[in-house]
Order: sequence, then structure tokens, then C-alpha cells
Amino acid sequence: MSSPPGAKSQETAVARDRLGADFAAGRPSRGPETMYVFPISACDARCAFCPQYVLPGDLLAAAGGYFYEQGHVLPFDTFSRLARSLARLGGVREVLFAGGEPLLHRRLPDFIRFANKTLGRRVCGVTSSGLSMLRRGREILDAEPFGVSVSINAGTEATYRAINRTARPGDFQRLIEGMRQLTALRPTRERTRFRFSAVVTRGVAREVHDIFRLAVECRVDVLAFLRLQTYAVNGRAAYDDLAPTAENHRLFLDDLADVSDTSRDHGIEIEYCGAGDDRGVRNTRAHFDQNPCVIGFLASAVTAEGFIRPCCSSRLVLGDLNREEFEDIWLGPRYAEFRRLGALTPSGARPPDSWCDECLNYEDNLPGAGLATPAWAATATAPRDAVSHLLPLPRR
Repeated sequence: MSSPPGAKSQETAVARDRLGADFAAGRPSRGPETMYVFPISACDARCAFCPQYVLPGDLLAAAGGYFYEQGHVLPFDTFSRLARSLARLGGVREVLFAGGEPLLHRRLPDFIRFANKTLGRRVCGVTSSGLSMLRRGREILDAEPFGVSVSINAGTEATYRAINRTARPGDFQRLIEGMRQLTALRPTRERTRFRFSAVVTRGVAREVHDIFRLAVECRVDVLAFLRLQTYAVNGRAAYDDLAPTAENHRLFLDDLADVSDTSRDHGIEIEYCGAGDDRGVRNTRAHFDQNPCVIGFLASAVTAEGFIRPCCSSRLVLGDLNREEFEDIWLGPRYAEFRRLGALTPSGARPPDSWCDECLNYEDNLPGAGLATPAWAATATAPRDAVSHLLPLPRR
């Protein structure tokens, strides 16, 4: 998701200096820059690479469960308390709604308006499957998010239906038409940035030009290709059969270079996100073998259950908004222990129950590149109840 216009470029140097000081001290001086919000655990798509719904059962059991239990909806009151906490802590740059499918939450526009008002500016971005855009796109846009990202994941109807296991005939065209109608509304409002994203499967790797053509037709601002996460557990990769071959990926890179040459003529930014191997599969092991994980200083996530998790690649529960205020969680002992383990990643440590070697927050972590492991991380002893050992909190 793209950030509010100009926000990153204006604040990068200051934020880097602040991160260095906070990392050396072992405690954040402000709240998270990015707050990920998963307002509902339901989704109107069943993407073949999504661990929420289609991770093979044996791997799901081996992983000890995944991020979110189904059947939960984040109450407005819980979110409003979170937003007030973020305002008190200061430092938040963006509140990103993801899923599940956030557009299935009937109060999503209220969430966006409340966050914008409480935090004093347009801070909200929305990521969507796009299937509900025809029905709710105008309503979401009226709430004034700074950005809307639609997961297109294909350049043709056939590939889309192969990826989305529950797609009906015509769903792909409805997705595209919803985005066309949404971008057509842009001149009547303060500018909102629109983005298409596509996880690079074998099908997507063959359809770069098709996807770019649709991006041009829909007048999006950003076209982002995302490396596939295979969720390797016990030496087995769940979605390896979806990954491009090395030759397939090489041709993908050639096509990506082709569209990048003409993208500026259409006002489109091209992104290829994450670090990966020669097939494009997400692999961030080398980064964390050399650099600390600093996500505990920069971001946080709340699930539809109200659980606070450190990032999008971990199932650890660091707190429960149904019982605690966010600032108490953010500055509390569980988060302190998570930050300590993150600081030790160059020594081979990894937080438990986390996919650090296939990190979805790789770009968020880049500001920490080159930071040396501080003395407090190597010597600190966390309280026993904080270490417990960062296992999920008991169910209510």
C-alpha cells in the first residue's frame, strides 16, 4: 500500500534517526508508524496462495494455527479506543485496513473517518479483493482514504478463476469495472491513490503485459507485483506448486522491464516487492542473518478478535484490546521481549511462531538495515510472564 502523498519522502531522514535512537535505548519513543487493522476475518475470495483459508491441514496443524480465527468482527468501540491510543502515543503515519476482506465490515467507512479525525489527517489505506468495489467503492471513497489497493492477481479471466477458487463467471470483469468506476470519481475529490497488486504465481508471471494493460485502462497510480510466500513448515513449502520456475521468472523480469519502460508515460509506478530467490519466491533469510528485525519499533497489527500481533508474518499475541489499552501493550513487557528477540536475529534467533525468513514486512524493516545489536538485547532478561514464552494469550 502506498503511503500518504509525500509522507515518506519528507520524514525518512528524521524517522531513521529516531529509529536508531529508539533501537539503542530498547524502547520506542512514539507509537507505531504503521498500524495494520484486520477488521473482519471473513473474505469474499479464496485465493489459492492464502493461508487463511487454504493452507493444507497438516501444515496448519504443524504451524500451530495461523493468524486469525474465522468468524470475528472488530467492534467500532474497540477500534476507536485503539485510534485514541495511537493519537496519545503520536508518530502514526498510516492505518492500513486489510483482511480478510475489509469491505465486508459494514462500518469500515466509520473506521476510516474516525481515524482520520482522531489522528488529524488522512491516514487510512484500504486493501481489497475488489469484488465488493461495485457495491461499496463510492461509500469507501467518500470516507477519504489516502489509498485503495485492489488485489487483481491475474491478467485474464482464466487465470483469475484458477487463483480464486470460488470465483464465478464474470467476477474478474466485475472487479475491473468496479475499479474503473472508482477511479472515474477521482476528479471530484481530494486525490486518492489507486493501486493494483498481483502475487507472482506462474500464471501472473506470464501475464505482465495483460495486467499492465488493465492498470492503464483503470488509471491506477501504482502496479505492484508481490513475491509469493510459500509458508515453509517442517521443510515443506505449502504453495511451491504455484511458484514460477526459474525460466518463468526470468521471462517475467523481462516483461516487467518492458512495461517499466513505458509506465511513466501512463503515470504508473511499477513495484516488485520483497526479497526472493531466482524463482521470485519470497526469501528474506539473508536480510535477517545480517540485520535486526525492527518491526517492533515501527509497526503493529490488530486482528478482528482484538488481539495485538507484532506484524503480518507472526501469530504471536502481544496483548488483547478487550482487556488492555494499546499504549500499555505497546510499552509493556511482552512487546519488550519481542523487540529483544528481533534485535538478535543476526545471531540466528527468530521470534517463535513467525515466518521471518519469508517476511511480509520486509520493506517495513529496511530502515533497520545496518543497525548493530545493542547491548541491552544481549543481556536483558525479560520477566517470566512476558517470556511465557510469547505464547498466545488464553482465549476469552
